[in-house]
Amino acid sequence: VESLVAQPRALIRAEGNKALLGLKRFVDAYPENGMVEPVTELRSGETAESSNIIAYKVAGQNRYIRAMSPWIAESFSSGAARAGQVVEFIANTARLMSSLVTTYNPLFPLPNFARDSIGALLNVGSTELGGSRVQYAKMLLPSLRAVFVAESPSYKRGGMPASISPRLAKMVKYYNEFKANGGQMIFMGLRDADYYAKQVQQIASSPLEDTAKVGKIIKRTYSDMMEYINLGFENANRLATYALAREKGMSPQKAANLARNMTTNFTMRGSTSNAISKMFMFYQASLNGTYRVMQTLASPQGVAIASSIFAAGFLQRIISRAIDDDDEVAGVKQLESAPEYTLATNIVQPLPMSESFLKMPIPYGYNIIWYAGVKAADALPRELGGRSEDIGKAAFRVAGVAIQTLNPLGGGQQLVDSVIPSPIQPFMEIRQNVNFANQPIYPKDNPFDTTPDPYPFRHWTTTNPTLRDTMEGIARLTGGNEVRPSYFEKGLGLIGLEPLASPESVNHLLRAMFGGPYSVATDVQKTLMGISEGKVDTNALPIVRRFVGRADDRSYGMLYRDAINASALAHEEMKLAAKTGNRELAERTRTEYGP
Repeated sequence: VESLVAQPRALIRAEGNKALLGLKRFVDAYPENGMVEPVTELRSGETAESSNIIAYKVAGQNRYIRAMSPWIAESFSSGAARAGQVVEFIANTARLMSSLVTTYNPLFPLPNFARDSIGALLNVGSTELGGSRVQYAKMLLPSLRAVFVAESPSYKRGGMPASISPRLAKMVKYYNEFKANGGQMIFMGLRDADYYAKQVQQIASSPLEDTAKVGKIIKRTYSDMMEYINLGFENANRLATYALAREKGMSPQKAANLARNMTTNFTMRGSTSNAISKMFMFYQASLNGTYRVMQTLASPQGVAIASSIFAAGFLQRIISRAIDDDDEVAGVKQLESAPEYTLATNIVQPLPMSESFLKMPIPYGYNIIWYAGVKAADALPRELGGRSEDIGKAAFRVAGVAIQTLNPLGGGQQLVDSVIPSPIQPFMEIRQNVNFANQPIYPKDNPFDTTPDPYPFRHWTTTNPTLRDTMEGIARLTGGNEVRPSYFEKGLGLIGLEPLASPESVNHLLRAMFGGPYSVATDVQKTLMGISEGKVDTNALPIVRRFVGRADDRSYGMLYRDAINASALAHEEMKLAAKTGNRELAERTRTEYGP
């Protein structure tokens, strides 16, 4: 697995050295710039690790530049040499986790493209392109195709294919210009379909006993393919921006800068970002994404954009509830069974005559405004299409989503968890039995059960069957059963991690550590088992499940517990209203909890 991140590290080093050589050219052209100066010889007490020294290489030889301020030097340094071993281990783990969640995650490119496209369509109105949203949308798919064509080895070897359409050829030329002017977000190891076909043929022709060679080819093919796909989806929105800007007469340099900043600009960094990013996976992306949203909302069009998003969320929620069908099993509407996290990060549309609902990712930052509109609709009386949800409760939920979205350190809605580095957060979530979506990881204790199930036997019906059988088997081998805790569970309890004996906890940990590849493997396993049993669960279909959802026993379990709690609260409030003669409290309770 470690080799999967070796190429991105090499890319970072190579691109970093390019930046340093660019800085050297700047120093040579403007020696009296007052910020940095060339170093012919290090001063007494100075080393390559000094806080004001920037080191780089030319033809294998070390060269140095002296910065007038340490933060300038820090901006050109990864800080790896000054990091301790523990910090570096955490940083490497966080880097591996983030790459498996994004770059090497087959489930990532398409939803991320959808989210970026919506965000770019909102952002474009606050730029010099003004009201060009329709033109921008029309350029998206040609831009995506142009990136794939221009980055293919066949194009690089033989130039523009003769069969390509004039429109696509124009977009490819724009892409090359876009790259030359620094607009591109870079991945490496790019290949095309012909390369992958040859790799598959090589795998098929290799002797079965040559597992090392086959494994290496599969690993290389997979990583190359994912980098190639990600480059296309990551740059399609930017290329569409660039092409539209150029056709409106903007200079190549200005158009490239606009394109790079149309969505999240991952290259913007502050003086402390390198150190913080070592501990928290998506710190820089989250911070830069929030900054971009704030730029749009602070523009003259910001109020109109925010109002439109709020109104759209409000109306879509009311209309969706009007056409939503009751679930035949649970007796609740599909929208009621959708987790709050899903409602807060997606446009959720129930499918009539179905148990499923459609999901479309909303750009982070804008999702807060959308969710505020959704909860405003929920706070309406039932006769007006709402849920009569308490306004304070609805506001509290919106505030929780805002904290989770705007906090660049991650850690869900619990601020105290934010200070925990990303690689350690999954263990804390298991201990607290709450995931990033504020849902239980494994079934909670039944307060009326004096002998709760041991953790290896505590899982949902949708759990990975392999993990379930493995953890139950370990429990039985170490003296446990469905009632008696095993010595394995007791041993984990010595370090406060007995919940880790649950198959759901192991599944949560594996998903956090190995991201997309593990999730896809698990989904494929569940799908194949479902097909063999004559049923297919949309929640287990790779990629499809990102856009189509259905309530499972975890969702229904939460609804059941919420209903019990609400019933108990309503009962106590009605008793209090009767005792004190408070008619207002009685009426409010009937309105909130009544049918």
